Amino acid sequence: EFVHGEFILMPGTIFYVDGGPAAYPPVSQGNQCYADELVVSDRYLQLFVGDGAILKLQGATLTADCSAMWGGVELVNNGRLETSYDNGRSTISEARVGVLLGTPCRSYEATYQLFDTDFYNNTYGVAALGNDREMQADECSIEGCHFYSNHTARLAPDDISGYGSGEYGRTGLVLRGDWHQNIPYTNNNFYELYAGAELAGDGIVFHDNLLDQCYGTAIRVGAPDV
Repeated sequence: EFVHGEFILMPGTIFYVDGGPAAYPPVSQGNQCYADELVVSDRYLQLFVGDGAILKLQGATLTADCSAMWGGVELVNNGRLETSYDNGRSTISEARVGVLLGTPCRSYEATYQLFDTDFYNNTYGVAALGNDREMQADECSIEGCHFYSNHTARLAPDDISGYGSGEYGRTGLVLRGDWHQNIPYTNNNFYELYAGAELAGDGIVFHDNLLDQCYGTAIRVGAPDV
């Protein structure tokens, strides 16, 4: 867990995280007062960006170190994640949820600026589940990112015989909750996914994005049960 400071992964850095399914107990970060299918990541090892912390990826890679997926990055409390395109594209791959934020009771104050980042072979690329106040473009944005998967190279449990019935890279971007109206979600590419984007939040403006070869649906409007 990163707390109280600025943490930078420099160009060419590859940060490996142990993968593994539910043999690990659920992680406890604050009060878990919600039930959501995305919380499956809590049973995998994660990187937490917590109180007073800024994690910067500057052309770096976060990925699993073995044949099983890892949990991904979760922004806790007022944690912040920034990815820069000044030193090449960054990559977050082989995670259950590449970046998870806005889960009730523990990360509504989180902020993120994701530029020119590759989200590869994740069950969910980015899941932004809402904020507790109006966010501005210099606080939150997702621009120029690529969300994609390779169905011939899947890690457990998202392989054909495991969780998800082989729907590796199931959804690129999940947006739910409130206060999305000022956040740029633009110039992103979604391809070779089950669903490109799931848009169920308030005030979402989703424009100038490319969706191609999303074999389930390109854009799902509404929650999964709608």
